[in-house]
Amino acid sequence: MPSPAVRISDAANRVVIVLAALLLTVIFGITILAAGYKYTTNTSLTWAIGINQVLLPWVAALSTTVALKYGEHIAMSFLVDRVPARVAALLRHVNYVLVGLLGILLLVYGYEFMLSSDQMIMISSSLQISGRWPAAALPVTGLVYCIHLLAGPQLLATHSIVEELERELTP
Repeated sequence: MPSPAVRISDAANRVVIVLAALLLTVIFGITILAAGYKYTTNTSLTWAIGINQVLLPWVAALSTTVALKYGEHIAMSFLVDRVPARVAALLRHVNYVLVGLLGILLLVYGYEFMLSSDQMIMISSSLQISGRWPAAALPVTGLVYCIHLLAGPQLLATHSIVEELERELTP
């Protein structure tokens, strides 16, 4: 049975995957709608790009937490596969500490940045969104990093996301 920290990390990961998938679906839907509207009416939906610009930082930032959870870091995998086992273990632990620092920095300074993002983003002449919404992706991502890292350094061991998903989905 996994530890409580691993179960919390797994639950956070599931929430992030669902949220990122929903946001990506909304972005895709808005893009298709805007393209179809432009094609049929020869005018643009002025709000489509603005909404996508607000949602895209969330998808990008949250997807990095999923990659972290599954140990999918191309440069780290490439390096660890080419060094002796003891060096690879050391690199994983150094990486664990560095990612932890990044998570804390994103949480603390991302929160400060979010609070200072008081400008309004013009979506259309009648629709404005606070700059805090896209900026909030930073501290949330930092928080999810920290949650994942509480599961321990074994989290950063590289492994196949397909194999991990098969284990999770198999009853």
